Amino acid sequence: VHNAVKEFQVQLIATVGEAVQKLQSKFTHKYESSPASRFSTIRGIPPVSGKILWARQIERQVNALMKRMSDVLGPNWGQHLEGRQLRRSGDELLSKLDAKAFFRGWVSDWEREMSNEATSANARLNSYPILVDRSGGN
Repeated sequence: VHNAVKEFQVQLIATVGEAVQKLQSKFTHKYESSPASRFSTIRGIPPVSGKILWARQIERQVNALMKRMSDVLGPNWGQHLEGRQLRRSGDELLSKLDAKAFFRGWVSDWEREMSNEATSANARLNSYPILVDRSGGN
């Protein structure tokens, strides 16, 4: 019985490991080249919103896998030899899926773009003399 339980644990860890690996691969290929990006565009969802939704979906999937491991193997499954690497991979992927970081990056890009546009608009305005007719004639 003990060997059967151990074999089941090894199979579960391998299966969940493959699933986490697929999610990491999905994340590595970036949102912009994913089918989710094309669907979001078709549905009129702004790119940053689509990316956040995509990241949250992957995050939910990773969390569900980790919860499944905890439910089956117990809350300390990540401390066992077989589960340690899987736990590390899951935690690493979760740290990269920070939706707030995506949003902050988008805001920074937008601010930089607006600053560049304001600078170039001022340059264009300063390059053309503005003549004011003070004679009052029409």
